[in-house]
Amino acid sequence: MQQLIKNLLSRLKQCLLPAPGNAFPFWACINALIHAFGAWLAKLSEAWQKYDFFFDLIRCSRVTLFILVFAAVFLFLPNSQGAELTIRLSTSLGHALVFLLGVFLWAFQAWIGTRKVMEMVEKRAEEPGEQQSGRHHLREVLQEKTWLARLVKGKDCCAKAMESEPGWVEHWPRILGMLAFLVSLLALWMPVKQGRISFFSPHGLVIAADFGLAILFYALAMCRRQWIQTVCAKKGIPVEAHWAHLDKLHKSSGVFTIAYVLVLLILATFAPVWLGFTFGAAGMAVLGFSSLTATGNFIIRSIVTRSGERDYGTATHFPVLSILFLTAAVFSVFNDNHGIRLLSGTKAERFPLEAFAEQWTQRNPPGAAAVRPMIFVAAAGGGIRASQWTTAVLTHLADNHPKFAESVFAISGVSGGSVGAAFYSALLKQNIDCAQAAGKDCLQSRARDMLSHDFLGPTVSALLFNDLLQRFLPVGILPDRQKALEQGWERAWSKAFDGGAGMAEAYSDTWSKPGGAGKWRPLLLLNDTHLETGRKVITSPFPLDPSTFADDVDLIQLLGERDMPLSAAAGNSARFTYVSPPGTLPYDGDWFDMREDNGHLLDGGYFDNNGAITLQALLQTLDTPAKDGDGKSFFERYAIKPIVVLITNDSNLVCGKDADGLVECPNDLWIKPQGEVPDALPAVTDFNGKFTRLTDHNGANETLGPIFGILNAREGHGIAGVKHLIAWVNACRNWPEGCHLAESAKPEFYHFRIDLNEGENPPALGWVLSKDSEELIWNKIKARDGKNGSQHNNEEAKQLLGSL
Repeated sequence: MQQLIKNLLSRLKQCLLPAPGNAFPFWACINALIHAFGAWLAKLSEAWQKYDFFFDLIRCSRVTLFILVFAAVFLFLPNSQGAELTIRLSTSLGHALVFLLGVFLWAFQAWIGTRKVMEMVEKRAEEPGEQQSGRHHLREVLQEKTWLARLVKGKDCCAKAMESEPGWVEHWPRILGMLAFLVSLLALWMPVKQGRISFFSPHGLVIAADFGLAILFYALAMCRRQWIQTVCAKKGIPVEAHWAHLDKLHKSSGVFTIAYVLVLLILATFAPVWLGFTFGAAGMAVLGFSSLTATGNFIIRSIVTRSGERDYGTATHFPVLSILFLTAAVFSVFNDNHGIRLLSGTKAERFPLEAFAEQWTQRNPPGAAAVRPMIFVAAAGGGIRASQWTTAVLTHLADNHPKFAESVFAISGVSGGSVGAAFYSALLKQNIDCAQAAGKDCLQSRARDMLSHDFLGPTVSALLFNDLLQRFLPVGILPDRQKALEQGWERAWSKAFDGGAGMAEAYSDTWSKPGGAGKWRPLLLLNDTHLETGRKVITSPFPLDPSTFADDVDLIQLLGERDMPLSAAAGNSARFTYVSPPGTLPYDGDWFDMREDNGHLLDGGYFDNNGAITLQALLQTLDTPAKDGDGKSFFERYAIKPIVVLITNDSNLVCGKDADGLVECPNDLWIKPQGEVPDALPAVTDFNGKFTRLTDHNGANETLGPIFGILNAREGHGIAGVKHLIAWVNACRNWPEGCHLAESAKPEFYHFRIDLNEGENPPALGWVLSKDSEELIWNKIKARDGKNGSQHNNEEAKQLLGSL
């Protein structure tokens, strides 16, 4: 090292100090450096050209590789939803078998498709004719590089027939097939590595079966010729004829591929819920990947058939993926099939907010303190995790106090919280007799059974088949994946209750009509986001007051008071990013006015993932003094005691811990302690408004900064909404008269959340959970002994129900 430094200093001295006959040595050194850099680039270019046949090999199998990378990166390996999918396989033998079959078919299509492409090019190269100038056939290139050929040389089981073939040519299709098994094995192994499930369990059997299939597949790919030769010999067929039998086998595999791809496409189009529930999301994913691999390789073979080129690179040079992306982009202007679901010819029967409030007071007379506790709920988003947690909290409270359900006036839901609120409301309408229920979990047990389905299965089925095909059709004719998701909720309901409307009933049938009989059902305010303007859109049982719901869009008013299924109303709020598409709002203008439509709906979490802003607007509406009559607000006129309930499911929204390691959450919300938060997360703050530490993000900020900034601003907006809601509660507690409340009617605030203990993994976002994640969620509210991180929730439930 010292010698190197001395040489560098010596060279630097020669370049800077003039010498006899060389007054400007610096320029000579710069010139020498430029020449040296040019020579290095020339050598690099020569090496690139010498080994660029690898890129020819990749080009002829680029569709297969693209699907393999997509599957590894976006579905299985880096996200918790992939772990939930694979863990769930060990609880369903049928889903596990479908998954294993799908992986085998995926590997088979990766292998056979690439092999057919390569064989077509090779046969053309062997035909007599003028050779291509400037490029060589890949086999010839490999054979020229003797050291490489020796290094990677491989032999089939039938060594005599194939002993002269270079290994890369023979093994490349097999490698691609084995990569499908590698992706699936890694996906199965990840939850074991994370400690979420033991290898010595049914999950380990799935891993072992997948590994055994990988060995079987490679043996079949390696030894198929020898086995065919053996069969031919036993039947007295000349050994030379085994090639014809092999070709026949390849052709029959093509017929089989067309058959199962078409069957899956038809089922995904007309019965996505049955298909998704029966095969499972993981199974449908790998079956979809196998179908896409087969289709992509068929396109490449069609290109080769019509090409006169004689090597892999130029014969498959047509930009398949680019053309497909461009086609989808162009047709997207005309082929939108993501319209929101409406009930044809049905009007939503809505009433003024004051009428609903009067109806509620008639069903809730004043209590012992001469006040009426009125509960307002904000249910945060978070996919199926939020759906299960929201329903778990509401049904637990309803099962443990007869007045709770009647006391809940309204629920502001976002995304998965909207879905949970919709299931809860539909359960109340069933008028289930829970008087004889043991263990006080009457509503909760039914809700848990309904929400335990694999709702991602129908969505994946539609996404990878009919919805993907629709992207390449000029007009929208196929059903979209959001419809499959919503119908999955409807199917889960009908299975639990042997039919009945439930989630398929009209949205306007979920609330109690003023003057009507029966139990009170809460008003569902379901929050969406308008894509084009970023404004908050609310599906509401009553017309929104523009003075308090400032800049909010009344969805039903925008739709001309048309009604929709309850599942669609919740689904519009729960359009989880990329899993669900933006929902297209209808427009009554002429077809040529399509560019003047009403735009699209996104997940409500883009604006406020906690539902707090809408809930505060509702509180302020009821708190506003009347402009005529007695001049009192609704709260003041009927001695209302507002009780605000916030239900969040983000594991970062947890409490600090005291010296004994117990969860301690005094009267407020807290973000996870700073020592436990990685620098990669957004800036962290407690809900008192103080920043305790600003985190940072380094790397490509010029490019990624705006994206991360927008996403983190969305989260910050939701936290700010909660802070404002808490501030309203605190201000009214300190000065009830300022909020037009009696001294005995001070508002209260309760927060239910998922506090994780050490070793517990946060349940994933998405639309399917493993059984252990489901158990974790329901135990956080169901446990009555303070265990499982439920101490805070138990105390909150006890105090809330005590106030009734």
